[in-house]
Amino acid sequence: MVGGARLSTVGVPRGHSRRADTGKPDEWRIALDPMPQCPFDTVRRVAEVGREVLDELGVTGFPKTSGGKGLHVYVRIRP
Repeated sequence: MVGGARLSTVGVPRGHSRRADTGKPDEWRIALDPMPQCPFDTVRRVAEVGREVLDELGVTGFPKTSGGKGLHVYVRIRP
């Protein structure tokens, strides 16, 4: 994921919360978006590596399409 972040393909939107207190978010959203130098196949591979990392941490990520061309991974966290 670090390599993807260096290529600006990994974004971590801030302030996402399903709670009223957005200062204590309870969800981490990882945005994986293709770029001209990073096709969707690379985004998919990064998502697979991300799943392996989350598995090692003992947490579950819920992937979904972003509504555009990329993927979002939702990870529930303690607020």
